[in-house]
Amino acid sequence: MKSDARARTLLIGYGNPLREDDGLGVAVAKKLEGCAGVDILTAHQLLVEMAEEMAHYERVIFVDVNTTAPPGVLAVPLPESVTPALGHTLSPWRLMAYAQTLFGSDARFWIFSAGGERFDYKEGLSPAAQRAAVELSGMIWRLIASS
Repeated sequence: MKSDARARTLLIGYGNPLREDDGLGVAVAKKLEGCAGVDILTAHQLLVEMAEEMAHYERVIFVDVNTTAPPGVLAVPLPESVTPALGHTLSPWRLMAYAQTLFGSDARFWIFSAGGERFDYKEGLSPAAQRAAVELSGMIWRLIASS
């Protein structure tokens, strides 16, 4: 992550780039590196430790692959219960709940995702996920630029 104290937006691209389309979130984050006012964080999965860092930003943007959407199709994940729980799976909603409850965050947040089709053990996005990464990057850039 960059350490630009003036950044208002934290973009978290997550997933495993060694599992083909699972790396979509990381690929999008890399496309947006260097955008003014944006700090980038990439990880294999969301971690509860990220909640404290998130509390320092006005906006938090999450980017990940959606395993239930058709390949390459942009998707809006449905919210889930934000009842605190720890484990291997931590959702953006739950992580934002931790940031709000534990660190007083009042950040707005967005979740961007697209469907993936290939999740084998190798690097690189499928053609559908590559197209989605370009489209998602543009959407996120426009969101940041308009704020």
